[in-house]
Amino acid sequence: MFAQPVTDTLVLAIEDVPPDEWRFHYISYEPTEHHSFDTPNGGDVISAAVNPENLAAWMLADGTLFAVSHELQSAIILPLPRERMPFFDVTRLDGRYFVTGAAANIWAFDMAEGAWSPITAPAPQPDLPDQGRDESDEAYARRVVMARSAHLQAHPDMYHSFKVGDDLYFVGALGRVFRLRDGALDGDWLDGGDRLFHGFAHEDEAILVGNDPGVAVYRGTLDSGFERIWQSDETALHRMAFFGGAHYVGAGLDLSYDGPCLNVLNGDELVPVVTGCEREPGHLRHLMVTGEVLWAIDLEGIFRFTKGKWTLTELEDLA
Repeated sequence: MFAQPVTDTLVLAIEDVPPDEWRFHYISYEPTEHHSFDTPNGGDVISAAVNPENLAAWMLADGTLFAVSHELQSAIILPLPRERMPFFDVTRLDGRYFVTGAAANIWAFDMAEGAWSPITAPAPQPDLPDQGRDESDEAYARRVVMARSAHLQAHPDMYHSFKVGDDLYFVGALGRVFRLRDGALDGDWLDGGDRLFHGFAHEDEAILVGNDPGVAVYRGTLDSGFERIWQSDETALHRMAFFGGAHYVGAGLDLSYDGPCLNVLNGDELVPVVTGCEREPGHLRHLMVTGEVLWAIDLEGIFRFTKGKWTLTELEDLA
C-alpha cells in the first residue's frame, strides 16, 4: 500500500491489486469513513501529489506519470518532460506540479499553460567518444567512464521538492540543494556529500535528510547554512518528523532492520513509541506532519496521532 496524507483529516491510500488494477481509498477522519474505487493500470506507486480542492492526484508508478480523477474515477497517463529519463518524485507546490529526476532534472507543470517548463534541465550525458586507432579497449573504457562520471558529479540526481516559507527547496545526491525564490534559482553543496533523498519545513527552516553514507539530518537555510543535528550508522532509520516538540525517527522500507520502527529521540537515545493500537508500526513508507497531525504509514495501515492519542486504520478494513 502507498498512502499520502493530504490534510489533517484526509488520506489517499492506493492499493496495487493484481494483475493490473489500482484500488483508490479516500479516507476521511473525524468522523472516519472512506470512499473507494478501482481503475486499470496498476503498478508500484513511489510518489503522489493530491489537490485538496478537487482530490485529483498525480502519481509516479513504474516510471510513468499518471493523473487520477476522483470525480471520474479514472487514471490516465500523462507525458513526462523528458522521455527515457527516470523521475523519482512528484509534488504539488503553489498550484504547480513539480517532478525531480535523474541528472539534476527539475521540471514544473503549469496547469493554466498546460506545459512543462524546466527549473533546471542540464544537457543529457555526452555521446560516447570514438575510440582512438591505437587506443586499447581498457584505456577507451576508462576514458568513457571518466567522462560519464564527470557529468554525474556535476549533475547529480534530484529526489524531492518541498516548500519553506515562500521558497521552494529541491534536494538530491552528493549533498546538492537548490532553492527557487521569486523565480530565481540558486543552490549549494553540503560538505558531507550526503544523498539527500528527502526534506521538509520545520518552523522557518529546512530539514534535509540523507541516507547515504549513513543517516544524517541537517537543519537550516541556504542563507544561514546547514547544521547537522543528528546522525546514525543505521541506514534504515531515515524517516523523520518533528511534532509537538519531539523529534521522531522511523525505519524505512529496509526489511533487514528488525528493531522498533517508530521512535522518539530523547537526548542521544531512541525510545520506542508505544501507540497502544492493536499493533505497533512496521517499516514505514511515510512519517510526516500535516498541521496538527502526525502520520506514520507502513505497508499495511495508517497510524494517526493527534490530541495525544494514536489511532490505526488497517488496509484490510477498507474492503
